[in-house]
Amino acid sequence: MKDAKDIVLACCRDEEDIIATFIEFYLAAGFDAVYLVDNNSRDATPEIAGSYAARGLPVVVKKDSRPNYESFLTDLYHWAGADAPARWLFFLDCDEMILFPRGDAKAWLNGVPPDVDCLRLRQREMYPLATPPAAKHEFLLTPRTQPSFDDTFKEMSRYDPRAKVFAGKHRIEYPGIRRAEVSDIFIRHYKFRSEAQAVRKLANTNDAHNGVTLEELTRISSFDPKIAVEWYAYLREVEARELWRESFQSPPSVEDTELARWAAEHLLHE
Repeated sequence: MKDAKDIVLACCRDEEDIIATFIEFYLAAGFDAVYLVDNNSRDATPEIAGSYAARGLPVVVKKDSRPNYESFLTDLYHWAGADAPARWLFFLDCDEMILFPRGDAKAWLNGVPPDVDCLRLRQREMYPLATPPAAKHEFLLTPRTQPSFDDTFKEMSRYDPRAKVFAGKHRIEYPGIRRAEVSDIFIRHYKFRSEAQAVRKLANTNDAHNGVTLEELTRISSFDPKIAVEWYAYLREVEARELWRESFQSPPSVEDTELARWAAEHLLHE
């Protein structure tokens, strides 16, 4: 499609400590626009996001207060994809960062073979800094990551009006879709940044899952519904027993400073 844009889309709730980083990171990477869906934030997330749009930057913010937002991922995908209109649509979470070669997403996407419609990206957990970040973007300076990649993939696609998006890892389906696994880009997941944020995140996550039925999971989940049920139960246990604290201690890790170096040069210097 002529003049189609490469865009990033994310749903957010109470992400005031990271939303500015998400926006600035992906605009600096060369994406044409950042689309955000605010799902009942009780902090300054929508105001911070809206301030970028008010300054004339390519940031579009939509409010969607419906509970169980994962049931509506396909709706949100098509809202952003049609509005842009989009060539590539990266449907991410606000705590997921992808560093492209030379920091240039547009050049990398231009090089994707035309017979590839869907990119399957690996993901790695980034462990938080020993002390809470004191300034915007500072959480990106963590050098610790899990020793290996997760055993699942998250999918990004060329926009297609026939697409259906599944919860869990944003699996994309549409007729004739052609997938490729890539090795030179991957997702760094900054799930926890401070203890207060970890408590809030888990509370919001478990609240979003309340009331989701097995029938709904069968319809929306990337995984077998029983696996999703087990995962939801595990997240409730993490919240109740504060198992998230393990990420702030000394889990097995390896060093990963590539994105930290890029952030120090391109974001933190401001």
